Amino acid sequence: MELLEKYRTAWKNESTLKSPWLSDKEIKSSLSSRSAHTDRMYRKGIIFDMVLKGLLAIAVAGVVLIYQASQGSWIVSTLLGAVLLASFLFERKVYLQIPDISCPEASTRDMLRERISFFNRTYLKALLIIAISSPVMILTGGLYYFYFKYGEIRSLDLEDMIVFSIFLIAGYILSAFFQVRNFRFHINQLESLLSDLDEGTITTDILKLQRRNRHRIIIITSLVMVTGIVLFLLLLLQ
Repeated sequence: MELLEKYRTAWKNESTLKSPWLSDKEIKSSLSSRSAHTDRMYRKGIIFDMVLKGLLAIAVAGVVLIYQASQGSWIVSTLLGAVLLASFLFERKVYLQIPDISCPEASTRDMLRERISFFNRTYLKALLIIAISSPVMILTGGLYYFYFKYGEIRSLDLEDMIVFSIFLIAGYILSAFFQVRNFRFHINQLESLLSDLDEGTITTDILKLQRRNRHRIIIITSLVMVTGIVLFLLLLLQ
């Protein structure tokens, strides 16, 4: 570990010699912008999923209407509705706890530390709740698929139930994994910036590199999401 840290320090020292230094004003402006970006990312993530869960609740209500004579659909819909409501209320609570970006008294270091602490303390739990939308969407979509293809909830044998359960579990795990991985990437960047700030080694090259990496992770995440949606639609159409 000590040897690795020496190489890291040497690389950073070499980079700072080649890259333009930033003034205190530029550093504060850049890091304040990153803090604000992180706050917006927190808020957009929760707002998007709260809207999604609202739409899923409407879809679940539609399941009750089309399967009025099925007691099983009532039980499943009630459970899904309870899960969506509890998740929605938890996410709303987390949303209200997101750090305020308009605190003029906070220093740049304090702002970064607060965003990192909030992720580890609170937002990580919210991501695990946000991931619930994926299996709920799969289950609700499956119920609509059965209705439009068979006119009823088709009886499932043991093999069908195992396969369907695997899809639900995989949907949650993959969603939680990519959600946490994506946000952890941004938090790691904040932690790196905080370390560079303490060591006085922040340069324009470091900020540009982080910006390129953010754009790359956005593209990768978008491709994964589109691929997942396409695979799910292909599964339903089979």
